[in-house]
Amino acid sequence: MFIRRNRVEAVAEAFSLMGYEGLIRFDSKEPEYATIKTLYEHGLSPEFLALTVVCAGVNDFQLGAGGAEAYWSSLTEIVSRNLSNIRSVEDVRRVMEEHLKEPVCKRLITLRRERLRRFFGSGFPKWLMSNLDKARGDPRGFWIRLAQSLNNELKQKTVVFTVKVFDLFNLVVYGEYLPLPYDIPIPVDVHVARVALSSGIVGDVKEELVRRAWAMVAEGMSKRWRIRVSLLRLDSLVWQIGKLMSRQRFERASSKDAIIRYLSRELKIPSEHARAIAEEMTYNIEILREIHL
Repeated sequence: MFIRRNRVEAVAEAFSLMGYEGLIRFDSKEPEYATIKTLYEHGLSPEFLALTVVCAGVNDFQLGAGGAEAYWSSLTEIVSRNLSNIRSVEDVRRVMEEHLKEPVCKRLITLRRERLRRFFGSGFPKWLMSNLDKARGDPRGFWIRLAQSLNNELKQKTVVFTVKVFDLFNLVVYGEYLPLPYDIPIPVDVHVARVALSSGIVGDVKEELVRRAWAMVAEGMSKRWRIRVSLLRLDSLVWQIGKLMSRQRFERASSKDAIIRYLSRELKIPSEHARAIAEEMTYNIEILREIHL
């Protein structure tokens, strides 16, 4: 288990080329961002929107066919059909139970239902509905209460990811990111772990090691930009690149081409900067074809 500091510096340097504005463009491409934006435009009130997407966040793990895209798009469809019927916390619960019937939620369905039961039984949904402004102003307090409601650790992937969902909700509805605590970790899933390995910043994919390595990358970017880079901002970038490489079956040339096309065409990042990022992300990509992570 080790972190390669020279690779951390190389990745931080490449990411820094895009500028902070380039980094935050990745958030608008996240599946959950599209759901939040669509439901808000459809007229779902901020209180019910916040609760709905936070509920979805706590069960976004080990999804079935279609992954996050299918999970969040199906939620958009179900909530949109039920907009006129969402008038209470219990209505939100019924909608979330309906969402769990979707094929993408079938895996580990007993666990998902139990998490939803525990979440609504904790009192957190009612607290959030009545204290939305307080939660927005104190995201650490929100984070702690959320973890307690699920009986999870603060650093658990779904807990941290749900904080990110709440952060994106705030961006869509109120036009700004939350004042997130600096010590919030990156939510480590298979894509985040794969990119850590393929970029060469780690020699192992132990969860805590991956967290520390990406934190070091964010620190390097923060120093270069002289602005604090939250790991939740970095998560969108890393997760999307991981998805691109997965679709190319971790073949170096096609993965580099896919990353360059996506960054330059979809995110309007200068092509020379996109190429530099693609080079660093695929530095050690062959290992992913060897270990089948």
